[in-house]
Amino acid sequence: MTSAAVDGMDVTAVEGAGRQALDHIAKTGRPFLLECRTYRFRAHSMFDAQLYRDKEEVAQWRQKGPIVRFQNWLEQNQLLHAEEIEEITAEVDREIAEAVAFAEAGTDEPVETLTRHVVSDEPPVAPQPAPKPVPDSAARKVTYREAVKTAITDALTRDDRVFLMGEDVGKYGGCYAVSKGLFNQFGGDRIRDTPLSESGFTGAGIGAAIAGMRPIVEVMTVNFSLLALDQILNTAATFRHMSNNQFGVPVVIRMATGAGKQLAAQHSHSLEGWYAHIPGLRVLTPATIEDAHGMLLSALEDPDPVLIFENVMLYNTEGQLRENAGPVDINRAAVRKPGSDISLITYGGSLFKTLEAARLLEQEGVSAEVIDLRVLRPLDMDTILASVTKTHRALIVDEGWKSGSLAAEIGMRLAEDAFFELDAPLARLCSAEVPIPYARHLEQAAIPQVDKIVAAVKSVMEQQP
Repeated sequence: MTSAAVDGMDVTAVEGAGRQALDHIAKTGRPFLLECRTYRFRAHSMFDAQLYRDKEEVAQWRQKGPIVRFQNWLEQNQLLHAEEIEEITAEVDREIAEAVAFAEAGTDEPVETLTRHVVSDEPPVAPQPAPKPVPDSAARKVTYREAVKTAITDALTRDDRVFLMGEDVGKYGGCYAVSKGLFNQFGGDRIRDTPLSESGFTGAGIGAAIAGMRPIVEVMTVNFSLLALDQILNTAATFRHMSNNQFGVPVVIRMATGAGKQLAAQHSHSLEGWYAHIPGLRVLTPATIEDAHGMLLSALEDPDPVLIFENVMLYNTEGQLRENAGPVDINRAAVRKPGSDISLITYGGSLFKTLEAARLLEQEGVSAEVIDLRVLRPLDMDTILASVTKTHRALIVDEGWKSGSLAAEIGMRLAEDAFFELDAPLARLCSAEVPIPYARHLEQAAIPQVDKIVAAVKSVMEQQP
């Protein structure tokens, strides 16, 4: 890469170097690295005593400051005269004085507005009207992977602001083949391969969203998303609040999560519960074909950052997708199976294991209601409370670790709001507190399975009210 260094304290030198860099880029189409060397006058923070340098050094550098040097250059070249400098200085002094007076005359923000602008003031994404019924022939069998791809295709086709970016999403077609073929269909501007820098490309997607685009950022696995946690937590989740609602961050970040593919400890954890801890984010965990397709479309309409966690064990599952399928509600949990004896609360990759466990329990006379959370932030506690109020027992199935888990959060909320509705202690089934092993038999032993869910339910049912 061609590069150059320039005195960053010299405005005219920086302009000249910048023009050369732009000319190089225009002629070659290649990048240009321009290093502008500067000196920081101020301390790192208001608490920095600056013991690492003396005041004389700072004073000497202030004489080389860009404003002083540019003013001298303008005067030497007779482009600016003394009376003009006086007018500019007076004008700036007046502007500063007015700003200080305005601030000092202001009042503190009322405590009542503490929670304002955490998310958009616009109403949350509303449930979509039920589509007109279509014959079975108008639905087609697709995999979970294909449902996500169809949603991406639909979004790219109807909205020029949408683009997909991430590691290997282009010609390779994505680590889980979700974007296979999209590069040839939409080209490199809309399907953007990125360097192996989660922080870099996630930050770029966040910036694009702030600027008015609708990026879909694909992070290969949830473990790798921690490399972009600074961007997600300190920028995407806080930008609306810190800008006093001047800017939103309508970015959609997709990532694979969960175990079962023998990808070992650095690729297989379920960390979505961690992200559900962060105000300013919406966290989705689609488990069904309809949700895999519709939640992505709804997320792209949300004015705030949305994280979508796709369990790796769902990509090959199959189901029916209607031809007129569209956006779905991303505010509510769903009752996937009604029951009367116990509420089984779960999400994502554990949903179908829980449904199978409920089917087996039904054969033994236990009527289990299965709640698919769908949305981990904000939690739909109304649906959960309604179910537990009916069944009076609850088991939470969560592929995250037990310590500090989402299951713990749900359990505590139930203890706070439905304690006197319970006929048995609250229970939860989580992954073993170990890094996910590589060996298949150990991996399977580490995460909730159907037999473990059945056993946990029986244990709860044995408790006497």
